[in-house]
Amino acid sequence: MFFYSQKQAFLLWVGLLFGVLAFMSLPTLVLADNLYQLDTFRASVSTEFKTASINASAYTGLNLSFYYDATTLDFGPPQDTFSYGYRYAGSEYILGTHLGLAGSTTAEIGLINLDLPESAEVADLEIFISVVANSTASSDKVELRNIVLTGQPRPIEIDVCLNLNGNQETIPVGYQINSQNVCIPIVIEPEPVDVCPNLADAQESIPSGYQLDLAGDCVLITPVVVDVCLNLPDVQLTIPAGYEFNSNLDCVEVIIPPITSPATTTATTSNPNPNPNPNPPKPNIGKQCPRGFSKWIDRFSERHVWRADDVYQAIILVGGPTNRRQNRDKAHFLYIAGPTEVGDKYYRRFHKIFMVCVKG
Repeated sequence: MFFYSQKQAFLLWVGLLFGVLAFMSLPTLVLADNLYQLDTFRASVSTEFKTASINASAYTGLNLSFYYDATTLDFGPPQDTFSYGYRYAGSEYILGTHLGLAGSTTAEIGLINLDLPESAEVADLEIFISVVANSTASSDKVELRNIVLTGQPRPIEIDVCLNLNGNQETIPVGYQINSQNVCIPIVIEPEPVDVCPNLADAQESIPSGYQLDLAGDCVLITPVVVDVCLNLPDVQLTIPAGYEFNSNLDCVEVIIPPITSPATTTATTSNPNPNPNPNPPKPNIGKQCPRGFSKWIDRFSERHVWRADDVYQAIILVGGPTNRRQNRDKAHFLYIAGPTEVGDKYYRRFHKIFMVCVKG
């Protein structure tokens, strides 16, 4: 039996720990695959070494190695040689050439170990070793041993977005995969525009009957009140019954003169036509519109109807009786509150319309 002191046991434990750590710190070796291997081959002028087609497209870091004995090649003239390289798609690429030496020397025995360029990583690769000698004698030959071609498998490329250019191992920022496994851009809907933050819900435009104030809030539009009789107390939207405009555009009471019986007179030669004039002249109606109104184009001679051509807050139809017997409406100025609509008709029954005053 072996007995260890406490110190010896501690040192043994420390040694084992360092051994494990040293083993874990060794670099990870990437193992290569053998794409081709042949133990021996005798290459001569008439017998070239070449492999069948090798698919090396899925590999990288190709390496070719073989031992050679070319002691039977002569110095010349002409000098014997052997070359090695690769072919694909009908093209040939020589990687190196060895020359024959005088006599049989150990300098003609060696190892070839070289990495192939990326151009050799193709699907129809062929490795060759050919001999060129000054005769076809069987003594001019190259003994080949342990011919090996290796390569490292290419890493598997992960592409989660086959519809996008390049390889995407993860979904790119700003994209998402739909139900058809296609990467599409993520569309972010814009926030709704609310032009009236002080009102409930979101308004994309100012509601009807509202307007923006200086604070950016939507407030109700206060209707404009038109007082057609500024000389009377309170506000009159229309001319009160029994009133009319005078020459100063003030509202005054209509004065109806009393009806008197006509005096009996005897016809004389100085008055051959006792009948009154059936077509009296038109009354002297004011040609100016009230304050706040503008005159519309006068085109209503001998007519009783006016048609609105725009939206007006109020209108005044100005006219007089067609004859003295049709004098039921004493007001020459007929006020009508708006708003009007395009095409609305307004008329006077007993008075012709001589002029129209409009308030926009």
